[in-house]
Amino acid sequence: MRCQGAICLLSPIEDSILYVEPIYVKSSTDQMALPEVKEVIVAYGNKIVMRDSLTEAINAIFNLGEGGDGVTGIVDDAVDKATKDNSKSDLEKKSRELLTKAKEAQARGDTKAYTKYMSELEKVLDQISE
Repeated sequence: MRCQGAICLLSPIEDSILYVEPIYVKSSTDQMALPEVKEVIVAYGNKIVMRDSLTEAINAIFNLGEGGDGVTGIVDDAVDKATKDNSKSDLEKKSRELLTKAKEAQARGDTKAYTKYMSELEKVLDQISE
């Protein structure tokens, strides 16, 4: 058997970086055999752990205990935060565009378009504040 590293995964979480690197073992006699994950190294902040699975490593690094599904919770939280940040950024961009269009319509004296853009802007601002 031969041990080999893999490409490491880096993911920003809050003010730090989560580093994940699986360690594979591959048969030295069977060239067609696929490598197997034998250990996973996870580092976050000033802690480093090495466990048999990603779930165990995440649970250990974040002190989540043996029974909890730390991977799912942490990944879900990170995805939710990223989605919320991105959608909020998109909404802020859209609000600026609508305000610009409303001002342009007002300058042209197009009250119908101005009212439409201001109504849309109000809806977007409500979404941002949620």
